[in-house]
Amino acid sequence: MPQSYAAAERAGHSVDALLRVHAKCLDGHKDAADKRIDDALTA
Repeated sequence: MPQSYAAAERAGHSVDALLRVHAKCLDGHKDAADKRIDDALTA
């Protein structure tokens, strides 16, 4: 599964929403973005 699909699924968004809204957070910052997603999902 491409990273954009996996990230969108984890964030509960479509790939379109991920690219429009969250791409700036993910570009080059995958570990930090993954932590923010994990933190939000476990809050």
